[in-house]
Amino acid sequence: MGWPAVRGGVLEIRILGAFSVTVARRVATWKPGCSNPGASSPEGHDDCIWSFSFSSDGKRIVSASADKTVRIWDVGTGQQLGASLEGHSQEIHSVSFSPDDRLVVSGSFDNTARIWDVETSQQRGPALEHNGYVTCVAFSPDGQYIVSSCSDNTMRMWSVAMGQQIGSPLKGHTGWINSFVVSPDGQRVISSSADRTVRIWDVKTGQQLGPSLEGHRQSVMSVAVSPDGRCIASGSSDKTLTIWDAETAQQLGSPLEGHSDPVRSVAFSPDGRRLVSGSDDCTVRIWDVETGQQLGYSLDHHTRYVLSVDFSPDGRYIVSGSYDKTMRVWDIQSLKSIGTNFDDGSHMVNGWVHALNSRRLFWVPASLRAGLLRPPQTLIIGHCLKTRLDMSKFVHGEAWTKIRGD
Repeated sequence: MGWPAVRGGVLEIRILGAFSVTVARRVATWKPGCSNPGASSPEGHDDCIWSFSFSSDGKRIVSASADKTVRIWDVGTGQQLGASLEGHSQEIHSVSFSPDDRLVVSGSFDNTARIWDVETSQQRGPALEHNGYVTCVAFSPDGQYIVSSCSDNTMRMWSVAMGQQIGSPLKGHTGWINSFVVSPDGQRVISSSADRTVRIWDVKTGQQLGPSLEGHRQSVMSVAVSPDGRCIASGSSDKTLTIWDAETAQQLGSPLEGHSDPVRSVAFSPDGRRLVSGSDDCTVRIWDVETGQQLGYSLDHHTRYVLSVDFSPDGRYIVSGSYDKTMRVWDIQSLKSIGTNFDDGSHMVNGWVHALNSRRLFWVPASLRAGLLRPPQTLIIGHCLKTRLDMSKFVHGEAWTKIRGD
């Protein structure tokens, strides 16, 4: 293996051994995809990104971070929109847009949830006080109420207009509530807990509906509901995903296996046919809901735990948020073509980029790995040097003497 060299702002990597790579009579050419090569982006959270949410039109993302801020981003450019939303005194674990995109709600380990005005970037009304860490927050589909979950094993509902709690807390879980979702019709809340169960609740009565969904062997970290409300998906510390029938509370098929560490986040595609999952194994994976099989290759571009994942409202993109302090946008269309080249399915192991056939293509310096835009990524939001490869003349083979670039 040769040594990387910088010449006139273009990074070259030379690889010697069983094969070589030649681009325009050089071994490899990198063209940093930023206006000031060598400088990291000023845009980005200063700590891990626990949660994010799309606006209804898919043009903006709101994110929550351990840096105690909420930020709103333009999905097309990756630029922050407006000022950061500041007021929490501890890390923020959950965030959500209101259905009309005018408000944002955030939940923090400072034992509060807070409502924010998107236009003014100011907090609206007093903080919503809890008896423990706020682990998850969401608006109802009609925007009239907010649901929050807490480390005291309960959930609460709040009037958006009044800023006051509605009724009594929802009680039943015997462990920390990690996640919940509100059903599309707004009539039910589905929660997941460290007590290894998923539970369904009636919004009007606050009572649990039917039996608990049991089957996971460890804490249930995340839960999602299909757009038609008929299926529930859960991700667990036992490294599996499970799909359930929302009416019968029965497991559908076998658990989805493939992750090698806890599954932190799950989400359905807008058409309900696919699932996306994010894990502590630093990968994002896509699954066929009907067959339970993984679709294509694992997306392994994050350098730390993947904490949150979701599809864009139009289903064209996946976004992931990570402990590595970045969010990444993935183009779903490009995943349909899976071959043996860098452009359609490469993965990185210890800095080496491999083709799908596991052949090494080239090595990436450690300083460039976090910000390397490898297909199918279209955007990285975060503090890192953004680097995009020009692969238009990329060739590789067994013998370097028999390879040349045009």
